[in-house]
Amino acid sequence: MKRLIYLSMAALLAFCALSCNKDDSEVKPGSIARPYTTEEAVKAVSNLTWTSNTEYETTDVVYVRGKITKVADSGNYKASGSFGNASFYIASDETPAYVLFCYRILYFKNQKYTGGPDIQEGDTVVVCGKLLNYKQNTPETEALTSYLFALN
Repeated sequence: MKRLIYLSMAALLAFCALSCNKDDSEVKPGSIARPYTTEEAVKAVSNLTWTSNTEYETTDVVYVRGKITKVADSGNYKASGSFGNASFYIASDETPAYVLFCYRILYFKNQKYTGGPDIQEGDTVVVCGKLLNYKQNTPETEALTSYLFALN
């Protein structure tokens, strides 16, 4: 009887181990589990069209990880005052070939900034939102619908 119980438990553990062991190829790029690099983000928007400020294609909501290479003029959260958003550029490494403009990014939980840690050059961030190709030459996030998901 003990043998049957032990065999059943071993089979159950083996099943759990196999079903819980996810292959990395199953994880979708741009997801929370595997955010896009800035190179992948730039390539994702390369074929999107732009007609006017109110008519443009966007990606689905994605996550992008990168290091802040430049904070736009008065682009940090504290400097934006009551607007509560920030604008900055991110890249995947120190010598960026692919840069994503994070335009008017809201703070954590898709809320306006009212206080807390601010951003600065060199910070590693994950942003969440839709991406677009502004006027067919500037890969960026959609303003005021994208937000800071993680900081450092």
